[in-house]
Amino acid sequence: MLLLQGDYAYCQVIRELDKSNAFYRIVALSATPGSDLNAVKLVLQNLKTSTIELRNEDSPDITPYTHQRTIEKVVVPIGEELKKVKMQYLSVLEPFVQRLSKMGLLIKRGNSIDPSQYTKFGILQSRNEFR
Repeated sequence: MLLLQGDYAYCQVIRELDKSNAFYRIVALSATPGSDLNAVKLVLQNLKTSTIELRNEDSPDITPYTHQRTIEKVVVPIGEELKKVKMQYLSVLEPFVQRLSKMGLLIKRGNSIDPSQYTKFGILQSRNEFR
C-alpha cells in the first residue's frame, strides 16, 4: 500500500501544490488503501480526494479481464517446535489477559480467561471500546 499519512513524500507534494494554488488532479490506485475505515478516511483526506471508486473481481468492467480460478485449501499441521513457541507466548500473555479481563477491559469469550481464546482483533476491539 502506498502510505499517504503523516510526512510521507506524497503528502508533502499535495501540501505544496495546495500552497501554490495550482490546478491539479490526483489519480491514486491501491489494492489496500487501509486496514480500517479510519485509515481509508485519512488517506482520502490527505489526498484531498472527493471521489472514490471501488472495484472487485465481480465488477462488470473488470470481469472481462479476470480468469476462472480454483482455490485449494491445504491445512498444514503445526510442528512440535512451533507448539512450544506458542505455549511460551501464551504463558507470557496470560497474566496480562487475566489482569485486563478482571478489570473488565476485555470482552470475555465464555467463562474462560484463557489467552488462547483471544484474537488480536478481539483485543484491539476491546482497546478501542475502552478508549
